[in-house]
Parts: sequence; C-alpha cells; structure tokens
Amino acid sequence: MSTAHASHGSEELDGGRGGSDRRDGVREFDVLMATDCRFPGGSTASVVEEIEAQHRAGYRTALIHLPSPVQRSRRPFAQRIVEVLRAGKVELVLPHERVRAKVLLVRHPTLFTTVPEDLPDVSVDATVMIANQVPVDDRATEPYYDVETVHRTTQRALGHAPVWAPIGPLVRDAIVASWSQVPMVGADWVNIIDAPVWSSPRDGLVGDLPVLGRHSRGHWSKWPDTRDDLLAAYPDDPRYRVRVLGGTEAPEEILGGLPERWTSLPFGSVPVPRFLAGIDFLVYFHHPGLVEAFGRVVLEGLAAGAVCIVPPQMERVFGDACLYGAPQDVTAIVDRLAADPAALAAQRERGLAAVRERFSYEAHRERLAAFAGAPTGEPATTEAPVGTEEPVGTGGERKTPPAAASALLVVPGDPSQERIAEAVAELRGSLTAPPVVCTQRHDLVVDAPVESGTVDARRVAHLARAHRAGHVIVWDDGTDRRAPGAGAAGTSATGLTSGLGADVDLSVLSRDAGAQWRLRPLVRDRSGSRRGPYAAVRRTAGRVVGGARRHTPQWARPAAQRALHTVGEVRVWGARRAAGAGPVPAVFSHVAPDAPVGLIVVTSEAVDPEATLDAVLAQAQITSRFRPAVLAPRSWAAAASRRGVFLDTMIPVHQWDDHAAVRWTDYLDERLQETVRRTGAAVVTVLERTLVAGDPDPVLSILTATAGRR
Repeated sequence: MSTAHASHGSEELDGGRGGSDRRDGVREFDVLMATDCRFPGGSTASVVEEIEAQHRAGYRTALIHLPSPVQRSRRPFAQRIVEVLRAGKVELVLPHERVRAKVLLVRHPTLFTTVPEDLPDVSVDATVMIANQVPVDDRATEPYYDVETVHRTTQRALGHAPVWAPIGPLVRDAIVASWSQVPMVGADWVNIIDAPVWSSPRDGLVGDLPVLGRHSRGHWSKWPDTRDDLLAAYPDDPRYRVRVLGGTEAPEEILGGLPERWTSLPFGSVPVPRFLAGIDFLVYFHHPGLVEAFGRVVLEGLAAGAVCIVPPQMERVFGDACLYGAPQDVTAIVDRLAADPAALAAQRERGLAAVRERFSYEAHRERLAAFAGAPTGEPATTEAPVGTEEPVGTGGERKTPPAAASALLVVPGDPSQERIAEAVAELRGSLTAPPVVCTQRHDLVVDAPVESGTVDARRVAHLARAHRAGHVIVWDDGTDRRAPGAGAAGTSATGLTSGLGADVDLSVLSRDAGAQWRLRPLVRDRSGSRRGPYAAVRRTAGRVVGGARRHTPQWARPAAQRALHTVGEVRVWGARRAAGAGPVPAVFSHVAPDAPVGLIVVTSEAVDPEATLDAVLAQAQITSRFRPAVLAPRSWAAAASRRGVFLDTMIPVHQWDDHAAVRWTDYLDERLQETVRRTGAAVVTVLERTLVAGDPDPVLSILTATAGRR
C-alpha cells in the first residue's frame, strides 16, 4: 500500500500549462483532485467544471482515482472525465507514482472510509475534504460514512488533518451533528458552472404554452413519492407541456405509466443545455427521504435562464434566485408568471445574477487561491468545456452548426449500386459532407464512406454513435407502401431509427413518380414501448417492486437489496443461456459450438485476407480451442464468406476523412466495443501483418490461449 506525507515546502513550479514538472521522479502540480472517476452524476459534473475553471486560470491539475465503497459496479470512468483527460486539461496520476502539489481536493468523503489501496505517494500543504453528501439520510440502509472516522483516516493516510468543505448548508448541519469537532471552511464549497455555455436568449415563453421540465436520474429518490404530488408538480393538463430528460422509472411505477402529455427523453439523448433551452420552468421536487446536498440540476436550470420552482429547503442555497413551495403550488406560480412577462423576465434575471455572482468560475478561482496560491501555468483561452455543446437557441436549435456535421444514409434491402450512387450524389448537394452509407452490400463502391453488414435498429444506433451522426436518413426504396417510409418487411424507417436519441434529426429519402428525389422529416413513434401485454406486465412488476423498495422498513432493506441483486444475476445468467453461442460459427464440426471467441482486429489494407484467414483457421482446427471472428475492412468480405468466418467490417484509417465529426481512434473504440458485445469475444488481438499457415506467430498463440477463458 502506498503512503503519503506532508509537503516539504514551496519549490517553484515551472512546467507548462496543464502539464506536470518532474523532479527526482516526483510529478509536480498546482492542484491534486481525488475522486471516484466512475461516479455518473453530479459529483463528476462538479469535478469536471472545476477542472475546466482551473485549466482556464492556468492551474496545473492532476487527477487521482480512488474507488469509493458506494460505487460497487465495475463501470469505466465517466465519459466527461475521459474527455478532459484526452483534452490534456488534467493529468491522471497512477498509484505507483510520487506527486506533489499545494493542495489536494478530495470530492466525496467515502474515499477515505479506510486508507485507500490505490493512493499514490502524495505530498501536499493542505487537504480539503469536499462533502457533497450527508453522512446518512432516510434512504440509507446504513450510514454512507462516519465523519470522525473519515477525518482520522485521512489524517493517518496523508500525515495531516483535512479541512472540511460542505457543498451546502444542509450538509454542513449534518456534518456538525455527526461530529461537532470537525474543522470546516467558513463558506460552503458550492458547485460552479460555466454560465456562458448554458445561457440562451429568451423573450417570454418558448412556445404557446408554458413548458415545465426537469432532468435527473429515474431513481425513486429523485422524484416525489405520491401520485398526488407527482401530478401536482408535473400536471397532466392541456394548459401545460411537461418535458423530462434522464429517466422516468419512478413516476412510471407510481402512476402505472407516463401521462400522455408528458414527453420523456432518455438520459444522454439530448445535451442538457439544449434541453433546458426548450423549457420555461425547471420544476424539481424529490422524495421526502432525500436530503439534497446542493441541487446541481437547479444551478443548471438557472444558468440556462429557466425559472426554477423547488422545495423550501433549497432557499438556504439559492436565495431569491428560485421560487419555493410545495408541489401543489407549482401551477399557481406558473400561471402568475406566464401572465406577467415583466415578472417572468425579472425572476430569470435574479437567477442569472446569482449564477454570475456566487456560482461562477471566477468564484471558484478565488476560493482555490486561498489554498493553492497563484497558478504557475499560463491561462488558457476561453473555450466551451468538453462534454458540452455549443450555445443553443430558445427552441433548442444550435446557434452555429458543428464544423463537420455527419449524416448516416441507411439503405435497407438490396438496391442496385447505381441507385445507391444516385442517392449519395443527391445528398451531397444538400449536406455539408457526403453521408456514411449503411448497407448490407459488401461490394458497394460509391463516392462516400461505406459501412456494410446487417441493417437493423441496433446497428443503425451503433453506427450513429460511432460517427456522431446528427442526421440519419432512411432510404425508402418503394418496395412496400403500407406505411410512410417503409421498405421491406421489418425495415420500416421508424423501426430502423427506434434506437436513436432525440438529438438526432430523422428523414426519409425517396423518389416520386417523376423520378424527383424527396427528403422529408420522419416523425418519431415513441409509444411502441408502452403498448402490448409485455409492457403492461413490466409496468405492474415495476410498481410492485418500486413500492416495496420505497416503503420497506430500514432494518429490512439490506436483505431486500441482496434478494434483488440475486434476482438480477439470475436474469443475466438466463439471458446468456437463452442467447446461446451467439453469431460466431465454430467453422469446424469438432470444435465446440460454445468455444471461446478470438477476435482479430485488422486496421490495414496491407494484410492479405486469404493467407491470414487460412493461417487462423488452421490454428483453430489443430487446437480446437477457439472460434475465430474478424473486424476488418470490407475487402475481407469475400474471403471470410468463402471460409464461413464471422466478419464485421470497419473503415480503415487510411480511408478516414480528416474532417469527419469524430477521430478515427474514437470511431475504432466504438466499433470495437460493439463487435465485442455481439461476439462475446474472450480475447482481442490487433493484426498488422499477413499470417502464413504453418509459421509460428504470437497472434496465433494469443488466440489459442483463449481456452483459458471458457
């Protein structure tokens, strides 16, 4: 286990902006930040905002990942953390390294419930324990952390005691109630936000009716716990529109489904700034058992210019920036402001003023300077933070288009190459770049990037992610006129696009009787998942489980959680059994149909497919230990088909457009993840040279070693 100790003074740092200076094997920074980088919600958002603010000010920042016991999953780092790391705005410190800085900011006390095993050799002048959660609330089966234990553990691990910094008054009260001797900063360490990125011009309401909205996880603790409170805060009333982003599991359980006048958008389907620009009132009420430490969603709503209506407990955080009341007060507040444009504008301005004065990047730099002093790097130019989108208009539209918008042309069925080429040529005239063509034809040659393989809803959604497509166009070949946009059976436009988020524009391309091309919008159908007997059973089961979860006595919750976890594991096991061996054939009859899959990734056209596949098949036949699968350029299709080898195709790096909306490495990462999911590959190896049957090669040894993963 690594140890940490107090700093040895104030040696001058002379590294460049954002980078570390190494002296005697020690990496030196201005600020260290420790968190569990897998946290999916507000904790990660707050860390990223502070990294952005520090980067712009010239503070050189390093990030330490310390697993929290409350984050039991083995999920990867949150995407926003990955993005600031890739952008070079923060550097990752590994457990074996030595690092020195002026201050260590620890976000989440649970990181130090015990001395962290992954703690590097840390030397700092001061440590700030940022408490963004109360030690215990009514939701907990046991306390999240014990203040005195965390304090003394941190002191033992770092060689000095931390100073505590609660993110809001309710957390401050709870910490003092837990241990009155805890040392704390004078002012709360409130969350911050880059206001210009979130702001959008507003003049009155965004539409003809008031739009009420909220965004949060669908967890039951984030929603009111009764039907009356839910429908009071988020009315099913023709006088209002209700929009929800992020998850509606809890209200579906309580209401037995979503009201018809609600619009529900999945988490991540729309950038949050764009969503908030399309609502007038952010209405945020939660379960009475939840102690909301701060309310980052409220801060985001204020920064976007929405009027926020929240519970009275939040007044100690936001003051006159919000309006306060019970769920039953919501419609009266909305009606009053909707009828008085001047009062509506004044309330918006109070919210925006609070953001500028108390929750801005400048406010963070001032409080950080008390611990870290002046930054030693050069200030960065102002830019939009990674993971956010450019400013948006009042209707949710982009003010400026992205530099290289990407479009995906989905071609169901098997039309001729000439007809597809005509469609691509037609779209070139109306798009900023040629579309990526999704087709089942491996032999297609057109003046555009081509993704060949299965054409179904899952693959369309995957390719839209891989290419960051903002526009998906489904070609209607006219073979089936039963529904607008329908092609062959099972390939309707609405079906093929059912897995896409609301931030993707949808269209249908067709030719009329006069052979003129027509591009028309495709109306989404989001009601399918709510219909049918299976959906009814799922809603009923959800209400039963959700009700039990909300009302189970605290002493019985640990046993109930263990039971639900066991049920979940059994469901996963059953799904795997039902799925069988998957799409990868064994090729040879003597090889077990469920033998491990070895995936070969070929990124270059220089590798000969015929010789290489023969070498791989010979190894599979001789050892009987694996089923081969290949992710390679489309030029491998004929050779793989003749040999019965599973092939998923990809665009090689030398064919990649440098002006594409996504880097090739990010595209490869997305394609690889999807192929691994489809094949269930036990091992993945990259191949950059031609294999020859009979010649020993490390790649063949790696594939054979997959037997250990059966």
